Amino acid sequence: MFGGFKRILVAVFSVFLTLFFQAVSAQGDKHEPASGGAGQEEGHGAEKKKGFNASEVIFGHVLNAHEFHFLDIGDHPVTIPLPVILYSSQRGLTSFSSSRFEHGHKTYGGYAILTEHRIKEWKLDPAKNYIGDIVAVNEQGEYDPSVKIFDISLTRNVVQMLLALTLFTWVMIRIAKRYKSGVGVTSAPRGSQSLLEPVITFVRDEVAIPNLGHKSDKYLPYLLTVFFFILINNLFGLIPEQRM
Repeated sequence: MFGGFKRILVAVFSVFLTLFFQAVSAQGDKHEPASGGAGQEEGHGAEKKKGFNASEVIFGHVLNAHEFHFLDIGDHPVTIPLPVILYSSQRGLTSFSSSRFEHGHKTYGGYAILTEHRIKEWKLDPAKNYIGDIVAVNEQGEYDPSVKIFDISLTRNVVQMLLALTLFTWVMIRIAKRYKSGVGVTSAPRGSQSLLEPVITFVRDEVAIPNLGHKSDKYLPYLLTVFFFILINNLFGLIPEQRM
C-alpha cells in the first residue's frame, strides 16, 4: 500500500508540474507582442501590457518585508502591518506600526522605508540598500547616513516562522495524543494521522535509514522536525497574491 501511495504521489506531482509550466508558458506567449503586425501600426505608441513575471511573483513571496501583502484592489493594497522596532545610539529605541509608512509613501518618526524611487532619488547603492530597508531621514525628509540603525523588527519572515512553528507544534501534539490514546496503534489511523503517517514513514525508510543506518532512530525526530518545518513554511509561501 505504501509503495502504491508513493507511485500515485509521484504521478500527481508530475502531472501538476507539467500543467503548471504549460500554463505559465502559454500566459507568457499570450503577452508577447506580434512583430511587424498591423496592430502595432494602429496602436500609435500605445502602452504594452505587462506580461507574467515569474521572478517578481516568487521573490514577492520569499523576500522579507514589514507587512503581509494579500491583494491589491485597484491602487489600494490590502495588507497586515507588522511592528517596526528600531534602535540607534543617537535616537534610542523606537517602535511603531509599519502602517505609518503608508506603503513607502510617507516618513515617520525620522525614518523612511526604501522604495525603488527613493533609492534612485537619494542615489543609493542598490547592492547595499534594498527595497524594504528602513533608513534614517533628517527634518527635511532626506536620507541621513550619519544615523546608524539596528532593525530588530518582527518582519514577515520572522512572523511566518513563528506561525509555522505554532501550527507544527499544535498538529504534532494533537496526533501524539491520538496515538497515546490507542488510535492508530490498536486501530487504523484516522484523520490527520492517516495523512502524515505515510510522510513520516517515507522520511524514515527513504532518508533516515539509508543514510544513517543504525543511528536513524536517534536522529529521526530531528529530521522530521526540519522536514515539516520547511514544508509548512513553503506552504505559507505558496499563498497567492491577487490584484483586482
